[in-house]
Formats: sequence, C-alpha cells, structure tokens
Amino acid sequence: MSVKLVNACCELPPSVSKYQPVGEQVKIGNLSVYVTGEKGKAYDICGYHRCTSRVLDSIASHGFRVVQPDYFHGNPWPFDEPLDFPKLFALIEKEANDESIYRDTDAVIAYLKNEEGATLSGIIGMCWGASIAVKLAIKYPEIKAVASPHPSFLNPAAVADLKVPLYLIVAKDDAPHVDVIEAVKQKGGEAEKHSHVSSYQDVHHGFMGARWKEESEVNNKRTNDGVHEFVGFFKRTLVA
Repeated sequence: MSVKLVNACCELPPSVSKYQPVGEQVKIGNLSVYVTGEKGKAYDICGYHRCTSRVLDSIASHGFRVVQPDYFHGNPWPFDEPLDFPKLFALIEKEANDESIYRDTDAVIAYLKNEEGATLSGIIGMCWGASIAVKLAIKYPEIKAVASPHPSFLNPAAVADLKVPLYLIVAKDDAPHVDVIEAVKQKGGEAEKHSHVSSYQDVHHGFMGARWKEESEVNNKRTNDGVHEFVGFFKRTLVA
C-alpha cells in the first residue's frame, strides 16, 4: 500500500502568526530545542513553527513538560516558497534523515532522563512528522504514546511494529486512517484500549500546525478541541 502527501500540504501556504511563545530555547549539544511547561511532568517531542508552539504551550498548560526539537537544525523548508518535491525530499535527506533524527532524539531522551528526571514520554508528529513519530515510538521504549493531527505517510504497514497507543485527528482533506488505527488496535492491551481516530470535517490539513488560520473561529475551536483530545489521551497513557 502506498502513502502520499496530502494535496493541501503542497498547495496551502503556511500562516503568519503573531503568537509569542511562552517557553524558552535551550541547546542540547548542537540541537536547538523549545521547552515549555512545568518541569518534572510528562513529555512530548514535536516540530517547529509559532503556531505549533502555541499548540504545545496549550498542552503544557495542562501540566505537561513539552520539548520541541529543531530536527532541521535551523534549515527548514522556507515558509514563503511553494513546495517542490524533489527539493523538499533532498532537504529532508540532508537535514532530517532517519539517522540524523535518531541521533538528535538520543540526545533529547538523554536530556529528559538526566536533566529533568523523565521516565516516560509521549510524542506528537504533524503531517510527515506522524511517520517520524511512529518510527521513534518503535525505536525508543521510553515513548509510551503517539499522537498526530492531520497525519501523512501512514498506512497499516508503517505501524506494523508499533506496540503503543496511537491517537489521530484527521481533517477534511486527509485520508480517514481508520485502517491504520485498526492495525494498531490488533496489538491488544493498551494499544487496543487507547488508540483512536477523530475526524474534523470542517477544517483543513494543517489546522493545528503551520496552516492554523488564527482569524477563523472554526479553526480556533477545532484546535482547542484537538488540544483537549490530546491532553486526555496523554493523561490516560503516560502513567508510570
């Protein structure tokens, strides 16, 4: 079964946000990391943009510690350029290939353990980041739950080795992903109990990330709904 990028991810430009993140930037080796929330709580690992930082700040306000690595090391796809797939995949291969992400995540996991006393984590990945989040949850036993709004590059084969709960929120132009959740539920245990997909058919792909339209009441409501769902999910699954 093939996977592909959602058309809206290619055609809908990123939003320009006036939001001022409330966390701080720290360095873990040469990796820039955004950190927000009360120290000593549970953890999530995500991607970079003011709108995603706003989502993470909202999650952190519910008692979570959130860590957001810059896996592109300051060289993401420029927000003001339309996507060019050959160039995009070349950039990913150069700056955020699997080996590089694993190396950076090794550093983040060590930081959370040694500097902040974290013993378990959850992870959020948006769009392409959903597939990365799944790969990381398969590789790292510290990651006990995976969440993704508007996921891409997921199919049942991609989650074949995933043994922890997966929570997805799909938008109107996303694939339903019901088959993906069913594949995870077949693992039984916590994966069967807590895996779920919600469908928001009144918002677009990217509504909780870089394409959040902050002037839209519907988008704002759905983002708040998504935060509420993810907070509940992580509180149910990140239990020592």
